[in-house]
Amino acid sequence: MSLLHLENEAGIGSWNWISAHPAYQALDPKAGTLALGYGARIESRSYLDCSGTIEVGAYSAVGGQRCTLQSHEPNMRDMIQTVGRIEIGHHTSVGSNVVILKGAKVPECSVLAAHSTMTGKPLADPKPGVYGGTPAKFLAPISGQWFERTQIPITDVAIDGIVGLDRASLARGTGTPQQEALHAVDADGTA
Repeated sequence: MSLLHLENEAGIGSWNWISAHPAYQALDPKAGTLALGYGARIESRSYLDCSGTIEVGAYSAVGGQRCTLQSHEPNMRDMIQTVGRIEIGHHTSVGSNVVILKGAKVPECSVLAAHSTMTGKPLADPKPGVYGGTPAKFLAPISGQWFERTQIPITDVAIDGIVGLDRASLARGTGTPQQEALHAVDADGTA
């Protein structure tokens, strides 16, 4: 890597793999750059190939988990490895298991849905919104406080739906009446 630049409040979570092949730095000393804007985050367990340049805009987050950002690729026609840029706009959220390839520009104030692939092919109309699929395309407009925030961590928490053990649903399909199955669990603590 030639440069790791973190603006104030930017951060990188645990278990990420960040690398850059030194051959490209021999060609251009600016190759091998990772830059995170104010409050930007790389969460955990992702792979970032910074052989070219990766820029993550202010207040943006990559992951979830297991994202792959790859700034190099082979040019099969000319039989050569090439590097380029990946740009993630400000106030953008990149979901888990996303792949972002060389030349990709994820628009500002957007969400790149989990399991999507953003290629380097320029978007026809890059605008804020939800992008998804392989290759990723515009799916819907989006709005909300997250896209206008100036607060770094999200501190409010909530639970959507039922959480915890639902023993009645565990007893379904056992062939034993639910009350009897529940009693068996209560009696010896095992199912």
